[in-house]
Amino acid sequence: MKIPIITIILFISLSALFAQQSDKNDYITYYNNSEYKKALQILKGEINLIYSKRVHDKRVPLDVIAIKKIEEGMDLNELFRTRRAKMFFIEKNDRLFQLHLYSARCHSKLSEYSTALNHYYQALRFKSIEFNKDDVIFYEISQVYRNNNHYKAYLDSLETAYTLKPSNFNYSLELGKALYGTGENKKAIYHLERYIQSMGDTAIDLKLYLMIANLNEDIGRYLETVKYYKKYITQKDDDGYIFFALGYLAYKRIGDFNLAMECFNRSLEFLPENSVFRRSKANEYKGNIYMKELEFEEAAGYYLETIKYQDMIKSKMEQSAKEAQNIENRINNIKSLIIKTRENDKYEEYNLLREKKGEIELANREIEYQYKKLNAGKVRWNLARIYENVGNLNDAIKFYRDAVSLNYNSEAARERIKKIQLKIKRGY
Repeated sequence: MKIPIITIILFISLSALFAQQSDKNDYITYYNNSEYKKALQILKGEINLIYSKRVHDKRVPLDVIAIKKIEEGMDLNELFRTRRAKMFFIEKNDRLFQLHLYSARCHSKLSEYSTALNHYYQALRFKSIEFNKDDVIFYEISQVYRNNNHYKAYLDSLETAYTLKPSNFNYSLELGKALYGTGENKKAIYHLERYIQSMGDTAIDLKLYLMIANLNEDIGRYLETVKYYKKYITQKDDDGYIFFALGYLAYKRIGDFNLAMECFNRSLEFLPENSVFRRSKANEYKGNIYMKELEFEEAAGYYLETIKYQDMIKSKMEQSAKEAQNIENRINNIKSLIIKTRENDKYEEYNLLREKKGEIELANREIEYQYKKLNAGKVRWNLARIYENVGNLNDAIKFYRDAVSLNYNSEAARERIKKIQLKIKRGY
């Protein structure tokens, strides 16, 4: 039986159409299977074929006539500036939009960020932006900018995604984190709070409370800072470091001594023993509070406790200084030996010892800095005043002398010593 020619022609045409349609869909399959280079081979061919038929279309800009032009690469900062200066849209063309979009995604996966951005912006020229839908494109663009270390463009694109779909609270989360530490404190706070409110207080990373607390503290919103520290310790009540931070804030910034005392007590309960600085300061601040309230015996007890920690640091300083001196002696001995005997094999040991000495001296300077912040002289002055007020004159003299040795209120301390000694001599 003969098959009519018209049937054969129809069959061939349909086969070609289906094959063409299959080829057009293959790039998505390749993309989903992470075979990005194979996907790009199809995509380039499709884009070139379309543009070869559109050379005379006046609405097509010169930089999209050929795929070669797209792949030449443009300066990213210039691309971003141009993107902001003119409209994207040329015409609605779903096919070109899809081809450029997947080309962009493939190049992004291959870390070819400049080419990826070119394709993203070409894709946007063939689609009108839709609210609550096209945010994903700008989010993908933001990630390309972030991966390519273009931070301003990353933030701008991410904010565009957020504007297109505010109901996606993950955009606020990422914006808040990205803005943290940039000086945009209020904007960062807005986005982080917005995210927290959407999730509920029991379903978020507790570190976000600390981020918001720090942001508020930086701009002087101390009551808000306290609020978020409290939210944090409500769910994590064994963090000695945060209890100390909240105690310091209550003591120094808002004058809530009851809260400060409670937090310092909790911090001392949970801080590790080797956290000498914080443990010392917690006791010092508690002593200061009791002294303000004229409860001298309690104040003295906490001051004596802080001195124990101060002495630990001082002992560490002295030990480190001795170690540095011992190394210095070894360095001088080796140096002398090298000069006398010209033993070149000693140079390596000589240089290693010099490096070690430098490391020890650097660490010792850090310890000295911490010791100065412990207010050792002021604590001893306060103890001397307490003992003088309660009639313990010999101890008062001792701590006034300690204050003099630490160069704190030296002249006033000497005058107090003279008066106390005269009082002891007279007997009243």
